[in-house]
Amino acid sequence: MRILFSLILLLFFSAVSGPGALFAALDEARLERQFQQQVLEAPLPPPAKATSSQQLVARAAVEGMLDFHYDPPEMTPALVEQWRRNYFQMLDPSKMYFLQSDLQEFQRGDLPPHPLEMPDLPFAFQVYQRYLERLQEWTIFAFQAYGKDWDFQEKDTLPLYDSPEEREWPASLAERESLWSKMVKNAILADKLTQEDIQARQAQEGDEEGEKKAVYTPPPLRLRNRNALLDVFRMRVETQPDEVIATFLNAFATLLDPHSCYYPPEDKEDFDIAMSLSLQGIGATLTWRDSYTMVMSLVPGGPAAKDGRLRPGDRIVAVAQSPTEEPQTVVGMPLDKVVRLIRGRKGTKVYLTVQSEGSSAEKVIILVRDEIHLKDSEAQSQVRMVEGKRILTIYLPSFYRDFGKFNMRQDNANAASTTRDVEHLLEKARAEGPVDGLILDLRNNGGGSLEEAIQLSSLFLGTPGRMPVPVVQTRERSGRVQVRVSTPRKNPYTGPLMVLVDRGAASATEILAACLQDTGRAVVVGDPGTHGKGSVQAVMDLRNTGFIKRNWRFLQEDTAPGSLKVTIQKFYRINGGSTQIRGVTPDLQFPSFQMAFKNTEGDLPHALAWDEISPVPSVVPQTRAREFLPALQEFYREYAAGTPAFQRYSRDVEEYLEFRRIRVLPLEIQARREYRERELELARKFRHYQPERDPEERERLHDADEAIYDDGAPKEDVVLEASLAIMGKMISLDQQHGRKAFSVGAPSR
Repeated sequence: MRILFSLILLLFFSAVSGPGALFAALDEARLERQFQQQVLEAPLPPPAKATSSQQLVARAAVEGMLDFHYDPPEMTPALVEQWRRNYFQMLDPSKMYFLQSDLQEFQRGDLPPHPLEMPDLPFAFQVYQRYLERLQEWTIFAFQAYGKDWDFQEKDTLPLYDSPEEREWPASLAERESLWSKMVKNAILADKLTQEDIQARQAQEGDEEGEKKAVYTPPPLRLRNRNALLDVFRMRVETQPDEVIATFLNAFATLLDPHSCYYPPEDKEDFDIAMSLSLQGIGATLTWRDSYTMVMSLVPGGPAAKDGRLRPGDRIVAVAQSPTEEPQTVVGMPLDKVVRLIRGRKGTKVYLTVQSEGSSAEKVIILVRDEIHLKDSEAQSQVRMVEGKRILTIYLPSFYRDFGKFNMRQDNANAASTTRDVEHLLEKARAEGPVDGLILDLRNNGGGSLEEAIQLSSLFLGTPGRMPVPVVQTRERSGRVQVRVSTPRKNPYTGPLMVLVDRGAASATEILAACLQDTGRAVVVGDPGTHGKGSVQAVMDLRNTGFIKRNWRFLQEDTAPGSLKVTIQKFYRINGGSTQIRGVTPDLQFPSFQMAFKNTEGDLPHALAWDEISPVPSVVPQTRAREFLPALQEFYREYAAGTPAFQRYSRDVEEYLEFRRIRVLPLEIQARREYRERELELARKFRHYQPERDPEERERLHDADEAIYDDGAPKEDVVLEASLAIMGKMISLDQQHGRKAFSVGAPSR
């Protein structure tokens, strides 16, 4: 399973997608020639055959998942059939390639005759071959369809679905072709209206001279999508057997729960980068546009930024590791593979062949790799004044921890640590003046290190000299329950505390929020609920499993078996309830755009169920926060009713939610114009309220259609403003009651 951040040069290579830039090489004649040679004439490669090493690794992966998983199923014919169906769905999540007859043809209710054949790799390769055949059919159909004229006066619609489970694969070729026709027609119509919007926006802005910035302009849709079709087809044909096996193994892993997976060796490396917030590379954020690897932005202080020759919008066309090595062409190469060519050991050189923005001339840029620190994912803070009171807000994107340095006890003082960074931000704010209130902004924090969540709670629980406070309970597969506790700190923060969450807050974030809520230490505010991920995963190298150790002599010498990420425990709040599915319900709930999306744990297939265990006995509330909640709720109601910005925000959220309930796209042009006008209006409102998080302004590549989604007004973080107002009320109540409402013991500001 490819985790989102696994494809990036700096972990975050590009969260931005777009149609691409217009290059001289992207022309009709070249595309027609490639289509003829690569799709119509070239035969598909035969199905691969698994080597003995691949078979052993696959079996080790499946056995490891069953041996270590929190709730392993019994390997029955019914489960094997589920596994096979899930493999079809992983190859074709949109259910647009395969036919129902394909699944029926490959349906087998039996188990392989020999245990060593348990992961049925011949089946995986045979199905992948059928996938290539169906993909070829789509490529031929769509390539030709993008050259046709379409009637946009005909009344028709394209249905929208939230998940693959809501529909079946086409029952016939005719049904599939009807779906394909609507998909192509929709793409052409959407692009036609987007170009109209771009032109209208440009005419409105006029010819005023503004700040020069790198902008890519999309080529005509006919060229762009035909090129994309050929790229996808070629990459799928060139997919290596190990990649096919990884997909097949993950089709099994995701039956256990949504978070267990098999990592090929390169994906494990990317996981480590995500947790440590550092890698060794050139410091450039990359994206993939129309077969080219393009520079999206540069990390300030990184090798590329210091060198000064590589710029946003530049295209990397070849990569070499030495001056004598023949540069490897990377045009058309998947971005994750380009990233791995560029990434490398600190102090080594990489030779990039580059085309500057708007030019086809090539130049070679030599860069020395260095350690890149991913500051975008670090804790950030600001101090806001509310009625003369200093309120510290700390935004925490993730619970990061450099496991490598901590485990090896190397350079711990400089190892990435969420707790250390938050503690530093708190001490810095204290040095500048009193901290009257603190807001932990955990919106869109998907979790990370459990250890960091527990350690971070220690900054807010108890006063000096007190006993540890229970933070979370974990239960293992055996049923053993462990209570994890805080570590008393010399100088914890004991003043009014608020935790701000949303639907994107998950896992370790929910543990911290639940602990601070259950102990009465903090007031939790935010979306009506959090994500609901209440499980613990462990990453284990397959080389350390008993099966691989016993059979190592049978593996090829250069075999790297990869790793497993397996769910091994469940989280439980100290009140006994699991955070699984239900998450954390805030004390004060705000309207939220995110309620339009089905993206919580409960919306994922095969999620573990909610349950509960015994609560931790004798937990003493840290504050009297529960007692004063009614006063805060009344204040919030008055604030929401009397604040124009919040009223406008609430109306905009409700309009957005209502629009998102429409589950069909019009394919008639006038109806679609009206739909798109409404869609753009609401998309601008959605973006208007999204907080801007980039800690460092940086030059970047811009999309030509970017401006049509911008309402031109400064962004408003209405939710944070409401939270600050509520914190102001908390501080006031706390002071009125001798700092015994929301503070812990003797105040430590």
